[in-house]
Amino acid sequence: MPYGLKDEDFDKIQNKIAKKLYEIPSLDRAAFLVGCTEQELREAMTELRKTPKSRGKIEAVERELRNRGNKNKKTKLFPSDLAEKRFAREWTKACGRIRGNE
Repeated sequence: MPYGLKDEDFDKIQNKIAKKLYEIPSLDRAAFLVGCTEQELREAMTELRKTPKSRGKIEAVERELRNRGNKNKKTKLFPSDLAEKRFAREWTKACGRIRGNE
């Protein structure tokens, strides 16, 4: 039983992930999407964009893709490797001055 979609519109959906998003309640979507690969989610997005009444499902898939993207990014403190090396050199000098080595 598809949630919020006519049976004929539901039958037109070719993607199994997109179909499943219409079958499960909105509270269970996040748990379901965690188990999908990124490629499956992107394929489901193209299908959902063609289907009426899929705004909530699209937002759930986009949220999951954003979360995966944020987990893969490393936080960078310095804009370049050169800036990082410069900071390390200056830090070493400052520590040496504090210890009285220089």
